[in-house]
Amino acid sequence: MIAKQLTWHRLLHLDTAMVAARVVLFLFLLAQACDGAFTYTAVRAYGIAAEGNMVLATWMALVGPFPTLLVA
Repeated sequence: MIAKQLTWHRLLHLDTAMVAARVVLFLFLLAQACDGAFTYTAVRAYGIAAEGNMVLATWMALVGPFPTLLVA
């Protein structure tokens, strides 16, 4: 019984450093998702020439913008 309570306490304990790290990770993933969405919108509106990265532009020409940006 005491071991269960200690386990739950450890799971629910919010370490300040861990919360900060998770916030930074969330913001990074959000920025990546927004970058992909904006790039996809630009490529759909202006064509593959809107992509400045030649590797991504080549892959977009080969397999399309959505699969390329999903993998990138």
